Amino acid sequence: MIEQFLNPFVNNRKDEYGGSIENRSRFLLETIDALIEAVGHEKTAIRLTPYGGLGDLPHYDEIEATYQYLAKELNKRNLAYLHLMDQQSKGSHALPDGFLERFRTWYDGVIILAGSMNREKSEQLIQAGTIDIAGFGEPFISNPDLVERLENNWELTPPDRNLHYGLGNHGYTDWKTYKELEIA
Repeated sequence: MIEQFLNPFVNNRKDEYGGSIENRSRFLLETIDALIEAVGHEKTAIRLTPYGGLGDLPHYDEIEATYQYLAKELNKRNLAYLHLMDQQSKGSHALPDGFLERFRTWYDGVIILAGSMNREKSEQLIQAGTIDIAGFGEPFISNPDLVERLENNWELTPPDRNLHYGLGNHGYTDWKTYKELEIA
């Protein structure tokens, strides 16, 4: 819902929640401010999906300017973390080259990045100071021993998206560890 407010193709409001970058960002910032007031900044975080296109959200000319504005505003709020999602792994648009590095110059707090993550990419981004934490979501489903695999540079079992959201345990709890696959 928040991404819909940010997108001028979807948000065609004429009031204080539409029109400019600042107005389209108002709902997100008011929501964050209300959460901070309720639970404190140290327990408040947000996940954003710059350049995401899931749900047929179209790209717009002001994407980078919008996220620059948001980064600077969220930076003032001293959040627990800001979680960015790269939707390339979901079949959508990847974050453009250089976007993460520019985002880091706008936002000083903890940045988590998820999506299309692997060991090499995560190490490179963390060592460069571009992100603080690499998020591995989908690889954990098919690799119950993901941490051990990453530590040992063992091959990862690719996930099977046909099994996701299948309303059963198959595809969630029956993946083999690397050592179990070696024995088989």
